[in-house]
Amino acid sequence: MELRAEVYTRKQLSCVLQTPEISLIYAPYTLVDSSLLKYSERIVLIPPVYLADCEEDVCEKFKQLKDIGFKNALVHTIGNIEQFKKLDYTLYGGHRLNCANSESLLFFNECGINDIVVSPELTAYQIEKLDKSCKIGFLAYGHIPLMITRRCPISNGRTCDKANCGRILTDRMNNELHVICNQNTAEILNSDVLYLADKMGHFSTADFAVLKFTYETDVNSIIKSFLNNEPPCIKKFTRGLYFKGVKN
Repeated sequence: MELRAEVYTRKQLSCVLQTPEISLIYAPYTLVDSSLLKYSERIVLIPPVYLADCEEDVCEKFKQLKDIGFKNALVHTIGNIEQFKKLDYTLYGGHRLNCANSESLLFFNECGINDIVVSPELTAYQIEKLDKSCKIGFLAYGHIPLMITRRCPISNGRTCDKANCGRILTDRMNNELHVICNQNTAEILNSDVLYLADKMGHFSTADFAVLKFTYETDVNSIIKSFLNNEPPCIKKFTRGLYFKGVKN
């Protein structure tokens, strides 16, 4: 199965670019410049999740990156589709599109999306039963966001311009929830990491799996574990909803 990676830091991006087994790399557009042009075929630019107060600046930056040779863009929302089609990007659908059935797959494909990461709320069985009108992938690793906020909860509600403020919230069960800040939003991450390296056989109809890196410093060992289908060597991990589904 094809492996892809999503990164949040320049160090992670540099490491993954040196790993030929990773076919595509989703990277925030702010990490990318002309020095990475030789990797343009492998890089998919990620826009901010929230564009209401920065859309003009972001679109201008995406135009500049397209002009120098970058070609691929990730879409979070239906609105992103038209924004980046106008700039003639090849479009890839992210998990935030919440694509959860065959009809939505067909819709997004007809809108011009090349392939899509399906909703992490689907079970492995539901993914297997999808009528694929395009290539599909799934999140196989990562600290999945529990919540996205407009303000940084650690900075007392102020905006936070740090790419990764490195701060942690603690819930009532003493679970540590990392906060990742991205321009005008903050993501509060699940304390348990999603890990499926030893469960990849349950996703035989999927075309690719995505390893989502946030605050990890050693991405090479994680990639190796997926290449070798190794069982988890950590105590706190989750299989997500892939084997139990969403309870009403």
